[in-house]
Amino acid sequence: MCKVAKKKKKKKKKKKKKKKKKKKKKKKKKKEKEKEKEKEKEKEKEKEKEKEKEKEKEKEKEKEKEKEKEKEEKEKQEEEEEEEEDEEKEKKLKIELIILPSFPKKNNPLKTQNSVKLREDQLHPQTAEM
Repeated sequence: MCKVAKKKKKKKKKKKKKKKKKKKKKKKKKKEKEKEKEKEKEKEKEKEKEKEKEKEKEKEKEKEKEKEKEKEEKEKQEEEEEEEEDEEKEKKLKIELIILPSFPKKNNPLKTQNSVKLREDQLHPQTAEM
């Protein structure tokens, strides 16, 4: 082989080596890009998980608020019921006070029969009609 042919062979080998190096570099770059993409995907997944956790926390807070509202409503209802019961008791007491009037001490109505009838009429208005 002559010198010219040897030089051509060397050039071909160099070109092949360069091509191989370029291919390797491209492969490395691709791998690095893929790794970066995977890392980004993982980061996004983590962010999504964090968002989900935050949403769950918010839901729990809302549930707690609802429970508190329910408790407050129950307390209000209980208070209203107690107030109604108190009002009913007061009405009963007023009715009893109206039914049992106090008589002056000078004229004791129990001494006369007419006053006894009056008192019975006041106590039981239904029987008085009969």
